[in-house]
Amino acid sequence: MKKIYFFALIVSLMINFGCNSDNKNDNQEVSEAPPSISQQDSLNNYLKLDDEQLKILNLKTIELKQEYIEYNIEANGIVEPAPKNIAYVSTPISGRINTIYVNQGENVKKGQLLFEIESLEFGNLISELLQSKAELDFQSSQLDRVFKLTEKKISSSSELEKIKSEYLKSNVNYKASQSKLMAIGLNNSQIENLINGKDIEPHLKVFAPISGKIDKFNLELGKAVNSLENLMTIIDNSLVLIKGYVNPEDANLLNVGNKVCIYQKVNDFKICDQKINTINPALDEGNKSIVVNILSPTINDFPKPGLNVKLSISVKTQIPMFKIPKTACTYEGNQPLVYVQIKDNLFEKRYIQIYRNLNEFMIVSSGLKENEKIVTSQVFTLKALGRFEQFSE
Repeated sequence: MKKIYFFALIVSLMINFGCNSDNKNDNQEVSEAPPSISQQDSLNNYLKLDDEQLKILNLKTIELKQEYIEYNIEANGIVEPAPKNIAYVSTPISGRINTIYVNQGENVKKGQLLFEIESLEFGNLISELLQSKAELDFQSSQLDRVFKLTEKKISSSSELEKIKSEYLKSNVNYKASQSKLMAIGLNNSQIENLINGKDIEPHLKVFAPISGKIDKFNLELGKAVNSLENLMTIIDNSLVLIKGYVNPEDANLLNVGNKVCIYQKVNDFKICDQKINTINPALDEGNKSIVVNILSPTINDFPKPGLNVKLSISVKTQIPMFKIPKTACTYEGNQPLVYVQIKDNLFEKRYIQIYRNLNEFMIVSSGLKENEKIVTSQVFTLKALGRFEQFSE
């Protein structure tokens, strides 16, 4: 009987507790917190320390100043030859490789002879030049002779005009033949040598357009080549182009002239004080990034084309913000907070909005005011003291 009575008592207590719990939950759903509780929550944001606590903690503070803050954003980059420092050497006419003077990987200087092409087409251009020059000389002498006869009334004015027309025509043909030779790479000195008969072999000499190192090489002795066929590439690595791929969220921070540091994590090579030369106007679809272009000199063969590098780009906030050390910030859940010094011994727990979380400091966009002082040491201790006071109440 005692066991039955004890079991019935427990069941009764459980039913009564359940009913009371339901009533309590219902009351919580419809009721609001009393003003006294709201005021208490507000008071919990303040922490007052006595003299002994202040002496033990020895809190450090800084005064806040709102300003445009410089910081660095990181990006990946690819090194390519600078557009003006790479030259594609092609044959301007069809022919056959007659002589090769250089090898792949060799350093060459601007104007250095690279190879010669033996070409019937080049021979025809030389013949055209010599014929047009001979015709021009003949018409020039004819014009001079008829002009003198006309002055002596021996020849008529119509004859003089006819000779003038022939002279102008031959002069145009001569200039046209010169232009054809200049179009395939000959200069005035070479053309003069052809006219004077110093070098009339049908061998077109091809010279280096820039100084640099020969990269691609597609030359073989006796090989037949077609007009405009690319035969080699010369790269001058003294200046390179670096394409940096920046997060689109940072696009508004980028400006031409922003300073850049170029480095690799795998070694100690680093080049700083470079700048953004241009910014591509549209998003790069392949990388979903904003592309910045940096022209950089190479130092100790770094950076060179083909390398993947890291970029540290110096930017500024678009509006004035606050810069605080990381030691000043703690968290309550996911919410960052700091302790603002109201008086010598009174501190306010203040929630803030972080704009950027960087290696050594944070940039705060809201929650703080100009000339306020925040604690930069012992913030975890202050947080613990605040909780202790809250629980003790």
